[in-house]
Amino acid sequence: MESLQKFNTVDLQQNDVISAGLEVISYLYGGVPLEGLDLLRLRLYTNKSITGNKMVQVKSLPPTSDAASFHVMRTYYQCQEWINLNTNSMDPLCWGWTLRDNKLMPITSSLPPAPENLLKIIHCNCKSNCDSRRCTCRKHGLSCSVGCGQCRGTTCTNSSVEESESSGSDDTVLQ
Repeated sequence: MESLQKFNTVDLQQNDVISAGLEVISYLYGGVPLEGLDLLRLRLYTNKSITGNKMVQVKSLPPTSDAASFHVMRTYYQCQEWINLNTNSMDPLCWGWTLRDNKLMPITSSLPPAPENLLKIIHCNCKSNCDSRRCTCRKHGLSCSVGCGQCRGTTCTNSSVEESESSGSDDTVLQ
């Protein structure tokens, strides 16, 4: 696949890297040319919803184009690092990474996990630490939020608030 060869190319622009990477990921999930990850994600979700009798597992779907873009940028940066090409001029903070506590951490997405009105509907009423699959939020692949019963999205192991507050950024989002 021609798009894969771009990861061996020096000095590509981010847009070129992202479009090549999204094409590869789409291909891996059985997408057709020019379909795009978000449309492919919707198509696969719809097919699984119609044909299945169980709830669709988010982990079985391709990532959103936003989340995949950050993954692709990190992959390109890592490929350049491994083959020792041009890494002196590449700043990891421009290629899908952020600094937290003097450590490089991946940026998973720049978008919220779902529209705000949907996030207000999904919440848990766990009495414990939200650390099991019984937690409604965890079961749906979401972090607990202020709408949750006991934890209010701040005092449990399924909360992204602790990470966001300590880093000063809000990069912890589901893909």
